[in-house]
Amino acid sequence: KLLIPISEYVADGNPAERNHYDRYITEISTTLEELKQHKGDSRWDKMLTDVNKDAIELGTMSIEVLYIERPMGNKKVAALMKEIYSFSEKVIEETEEFHNLTVEDMKRVEKIAKGREKKSNIVFVLVIFISIASLPLASIYLSRYVTAPINTLHEGAEIIAQGKLSHRIKIKTGDEIEALADGFNKMAASLEDAKKELDRRVLELF
Repeated sequence: KLLIPISEYVADGNPAERNHYDRYITEISTTLEELKQHKGDSRWDKMLTDVNKDAIELGTMSIEVLYIERPMGNKKVAALMKEIYSFSEKVIEETEEFHNLTVEDMKRVEKIAKGREKKSNIVFVLVIFISIASLPLASIYLSRYVTAPINTLHEGAEIIAQGKLSHRIKIKTGDEIEALADGFNKMAASLEDAKKELDRRVLELF
């Protein structure tokens, strides 16, 4: 985004592009501040620090261009623009690292979800065993109020583990199984919102 008003200014020398630049740099600064609120590991903190530092440096070079009168054909402007374009490639690479880190986090979450799915499978097997060993009436009760919800929970957990975070598990049993399903739903919703927000912020950086 920062390159748009700079390129336009170099092309036509219109001072109004300075205002456009100010608006873009304010948006980017706000985005970086919001990203600082997200808790991450040391890699996240380092990347955020590097991007913030490079954004400031890129901004400094850009301002120098924007306040050179009659920029078209100016050799100094041409040299600065070359430096700016080269430096912007570095910043773009850093933002791509943000995206890669997000993908890694999603894989980690999927691993956790699969672990919970495994536990659900164990519960499912135990319930089936109890159902077989119980009286017919107990078998009917379990089939209606336990087995079917656990099947739904198992299928839902598997879908979420595949990365389909928009999926919601619909279970209304009024017991621990429903509570567990609600826990899965809250986790998926939280991860979905965090992923969308982070992707949006990263894409809007430059």
